[in-house]
Amino acid sequence: MFCALRSLRARLITGMVVLVTLSMVAIGGASLLILRVQLLDKADVQLRALAQTDFGDDRPVRGPAGFVHQVRDASGMVVAGDGGLPPGIPAAAGREPYTHQGWRVLVDARAGGQTVVVALDLREIDNTIALLGAVELLVGALVVVMFALAGLALVRRSLRPLAEIEVAARQIADGRLSRRLSDEDPRTEVGRLGASLNDMLARIESAFEARRRSEERMRAFVADASHELRTPVAVVRGYAELLLRRREDDRVRRIAREAGRMGTLVDDLLVLAQLDAERPLERRPVDLLPLAAEWCATRAYWRPSARSPSASARTPPTS
Repeated sequence: MFCALRSLRARLITGMVVLVTLSMVAIGGASLLILRVQLLDKADVQLRALAQTDFGDDRPVRGPAGFVHQVRDASGMVVAGDGGLPPGIPAAAGREPYTHQGWRVLVDARAGGQTVVVALDLREIDNTIALLGAVELLVGALVVVMFALAGLALVRRSLRPLAEIEVAARQIADGRLSRRLSDEDPRTEVGRLGASLNDMLARIESAFEARRRSEERMRAFVADASHELRTPVAVVRGYAELLLRRREDDRVRRIAREAGRMGTLVDDLLVLAQLDAERPLERRPVDLLPLAAEWCATRAYWRPSARSPSASARTPPTS
């Protein structure tokens, strides 16, 4: 449950439902309390009016439903009236009605030490309050459910641009820098956010395009430089080897060695440029036997013991 509430949509809907529920509870509780106070005030008015009635004869007294009265003498004995009142009602007269064991009671003093007790059963009022509370509970539950559904639809519609921004961010992370967000109302927060993101994406795309062009120029320069350097390095190596064939010299040997190392670096640089260009590798079978035979022949030719004395005096043809 707590993991589900991490989303913004769930938090918004939950917050709205909680606020509506608290509002319905507050309104329902206040209405029930006000209704009960009004009904009790109306019952008190009826009790005060009934307390002024003459109960001296045996004529029936008309009153509201649940009304009971008794006439007591000075000793507290019931001399007239109805039964059914709860025990514990004091014999002394009081000025205001009060609630006693589910009854609204008023004790009024009469001449000769007599008292008149008028009471009204509060079950009718309690049943009315309970019925209204049940109706409010049912209606409140329906209102909360309808509000939750309406809030869900409203929040989903309002957060739809954010979902689009999420999808666009994933596509941009996958390399689609040309992806743009749809235009929303710039007067809303989501619209202003989308416009800002579009501006940022345009700048990022421009920066990546400039970087790509710079890398392409650098790769082209490295490739061209590698191709251009291979020829002079090969010429230097050739002349150095020619001089070594004529006369042994440490300086010439160092030149040949450095020229060979430079040639290796130029070849590596050219390979790196080709790999950086992400060209597909060409794979094909190669017969290594002729290469090995040529290498062995070359080693045998350049070995000093294998050359004739007149070999060093020969001058290789110049190109």
